[in-house]
Amino acid sequence: MKIAGDIKKRFALLLQGSAVVFLARLAGAGIGLLIQLLLARSIGGEQLGIVFIALAIANIGSVVAALGYPSVSVRFLRRYKVRGAQEKAEQFRKQSIKDVVLFAFVLIVVLVSVISLFSLSEQKISALYLGVLMIPLFAFLALNGGFANAHERIDISYLPDIFIRPFFWLLLLVISLGLGLSLEAGDVVLTAFIATLIALLVQWFWMNSSIEKADEWPSGQSILIKPGLRKLWRLAALPMIAMTLLTNMIFDIDVMVLSLLLSSTDIALFGIAFKIAFLIGFGVHVIQQASYPKITDAYSLKNLSLMRSEILNAIVPAILGSLLSIFIIIIAGHWILSFFGSEFETAYVALLLLTLCALIRAVGGPASQILVLAGKQKQMIIVYGSGLFLLAGLNLILVPPFGVDGAALALVGATLYWSTCLSIVAFKATNVRVDGFSLELLTFETLRSLPFFKKNGVRF
Repeated sequence: MKIAGDIKKRFALLLQGSAVVFLARLAGAGIGLLIQLLLARSIGGEQLGIVFIALAIANIGSVVAALGYPSVSVRFLRRYKVRGAQEKAEQFRKQSIKDVVLFAFVLIVVLVSVISLFSLSEQKISALYLGVLMIPLFAFLALNGGFANAHERIDISYLPDIFIRPFFWLLLLVISLGLGLSLEAGDVVLTAFIATLIALLVQWFWMNSSIEKADEWPSGQSILIKPGLRKLWRLAALPMIAMTLLTNMIFDIDVMVLSLLLSSTDIALFGIAFKIAFLIGFGVHVIQQASYPKITDAYSLKNLSLMRSEILNAIVPAILGSLLSIFIIIIAGHWILSFFGSEFETAYVALLLLTLCALIRAVGGPASQILVLAGKQKQMIIVYGSGLFLLAGLNLILVPPFGVDGAALALVGATLYWSTCLSIVAFKATNVRVDGFSLELLTFETLRSLPFFKKNGVRF
């Protein structure tokens, strides 16, 4: 009974932490859009485009610098904790920190050297340099997040990055503008750097005060790590670099590609349109994630009929919400973009196309979640990786003649490829259709039986 009570308590804490993280992510997304609005109105498209490029360098570079350790921290630290091997847990922690520090330093030297080869304006080069210097900050936010996840503290893992950092960034920008300072790209990235540093320090103090650390080695005694352990950790971690880049950094990678094809102003137009469309895509993601526990239960029970029903329950509201969003953008897209400035109204077609991406993902269904459930991460990497090459190729073809609209159309094409391929792979892995083209969607009898419509009292 005591064990059951402990499990129930831990599960309740997990749900509570997940709810906090979800609300913080939603608030962080809103703050992020507010930051983009503030910057668009205060520094203009050209400077904002430079900011997007600098932050893309920081985001991509941090994933590479972290060497995949954030993704495998839970695996190794939990394993060693269960086995009572506290010394190995401490060795892993210290080795991962050492590797990230060394590689981040090397990466900074390389990127600064490369940037210095180009003839750029003073503001642009200062912004890019600051973006490079943010790499270790983002890397350690992620690494500490991995450590916190291993201790089941998802609040410490996620809140500093998704809420505390954007909150302080917005605060610093408001203070700067309130003091009448004239900001340019370098100044904006500097405020982002300071906000990220604050978030990292908050996370570090939070971890040290809240998480029970592994037993420390006696003072003066060095930690001798077997070469075999280092090799094991690195071989497990390094492939996760590709996984993280391909699943979480598509926008940043796309911005880096587009920086070779578009002006800074056009990158700002694309970035703002993407950020607005992202909120719609976030809604689709939330709906799919909300259905994931029940889909997991059905998969564990090998109840394909129940699994199909839960998948459709995730697809239907996501599709309806996406269609409603497209209708709103058609009617009010120009008006929404006008808040960012008159120059951003030209991104109307791009915004409409990027909103279409959310509908494509909704129709594709929760294929990624299903593939993770089925242990098919390797197939996911192949699909995302090949789709990234497709995206780059479409950019090269469509951007020169169509500009920002071409960049949006390229992302629509890549999203269609990703959703189609992931749905096919998920079907082969589970023998269950996960997409919105499943014939069951065409029958009113099936729609009436879906929990979504039952709960909301929808009758037809």
